Amino acid sequence: MGAGCWLLLASLAAASRAKAFGRCQLAHLLQQEGLDSYRGYSLADWLCMAFYESNFDTAAKSINADSSTNFGIFQINNQLWCTDERSPSENLCRVSCTDLLTSDITDDIICAKRIVRHPQGMDACMKAILSRTCESMNLDNSPLLSAALNHPWNLRQL
Repeated sequence: MGAGCWLLLASLAAASRAKAFGRCQLAHLLQQEGLDSYRGYSLADWLCMAFYESNFDTAAKSINADSSTNFGIFQINNQLWCTDERSPSENLCRVSCTDLLTSDITDDIICAKRIVRHPQGMDACMKAILSRTCESMNLDNSPLLSAALNHPWNLRQL
């Protein structure tokens, strides 16, 4: 089988493991994983950031002007936080960047928590996103968000 076929199969396999979450589904999962009010960021802040960065899509990947790459639902950067085996990285989250592209966002959440705890972590990024994009969404008092969080579904089955 030619190299082109292998590349196609590999990309199809990777795409099949990705997931685009719905807002309520992601809100419930982030709440279950302890992100609501984590280090001063509300659940609405996290949702807005995930929407702005990836449109709730775990397969999101973007290349920056400095040639670094962002991965996953939170767009975690390969220069500091994850390793892509091609670029030098401090890999402070001790995770492969490709693991951030799957439907299981546990590693994304663990890494996001680590980024927020880091002295030069997410503050600048979050403040820019929140002030530019999220304040107008007013998700903190959203009846839809409240209803979603009180729904008894098991997200692991969805």
